[in-house]
Amino acid sequence: MKPITGVAASHIMQRRRPPVAGFQLSKTPDERWIKKFRERAILSHFDPSNFNFSGDELAVTLVTPAVLSDSKATVDRITTGANIDTGRA
Repeated sequence: MKPITGVAASHIMQRRRPPVAGFQLSKTPDERWIKKFRERAILSHFDPSNFNFSGDELAVTLVTPAVLSDSKATVDRITTGANIDTGRA
């Protein structure tokens, strides 16, 4: 299986409160991958329920807009871990 890679085109939807960061994934993850992603997210400073998947898009509810770069790095690490956990690496 190919890994889900390249969290790209991150942006913040600031009109929403709290702000939401949007990320484009390289493909639509399956339920097993999403489960592993959420398990890995528990180890980050984000609440796993703050990650919402819709097709190949991921929305992350942020505490403040200033944490976008931190959220991108965190999403990248969790994505890599979920790929490893599901045998996609």
